[in-house]
Amino acid sequence: MSEASDHGRIPEQIDGVPVTSGTVQGALADDGSGLKLTAPLARRLERPHAGADGRP
Repeated sequence: MSEASDHGRIPEQIDGVPVTSGTVQGALADDGSGLKLTAPLARRLERPHAGADGRP
């Protein structure tokens, strides 16, 4: 594709981050293992949590 045809084109973005093949591949490779289920998030998701304080 020539530069002229790309001139003025706004790149696709998600949350302000340009979507490229690299960002898509990175997102697909992330298995979420680094995420932590905190008590507030557990309450919000209505999921049991070892540290939950009993609030609904």
